[in-house]
Amino acid sequence: MRIGLIAVLVAALSAAGPSQSHNRAQMAIPPKFSIVISTKETTITAGWEVRMEIAITNITDHPIKIAAGPGTYPYVLDVRDADGNLAPETAYGHKMRTEQDLVSGMTLANTLEPGETEKLECVVSEWNDLTKPGTYFIQIQRWRHPNVKSNKLMITVTP
Repeated sequence: MRIGLIAVLVAALSAAGPSQSHNRAQMAIPPKFSIVISTKETTITAGWEVRMEIAITNITDHPIKIAAGPGTYPYVLDVRDADGNLAPETAYGHKMRTEQDLVSGMTLANTLEPGETEKLECVVSEWNDLTKPGTYFIQIQRWRHPNVKSNKLMITVTP
């Protein structure tokens, strides 16, 4: 009986372990920035480049640092077809995603003042194979900031 009670206690404590409390704490922290993605073209011919603009805005009342290390891409792309399946990665996209954690060294940072927006362009078709006609949905988040996601873009690829 005593061993059974200890086992139940251990199981209960394990279920509410540090990873869950860490996730709750991380999600409770208000975001410091917002991400908005946009594109000029929502219908693309198969084989053409799919370009989008990324705008990251400081939504606090104080300056913040937006960091990116050399050789890294500070965003995680989530590109899915109409059925919710991930779009295949290109060789470049696979290399960048798998080597992201391996890059070390000096970190560069830009300071964004309250309300200030930093913009950059991303060629989504360099990261994901979008040559198959259909509808795709694109959403991004900052690497290491899972609680801040962009809006979703819908792109139609035609033959």
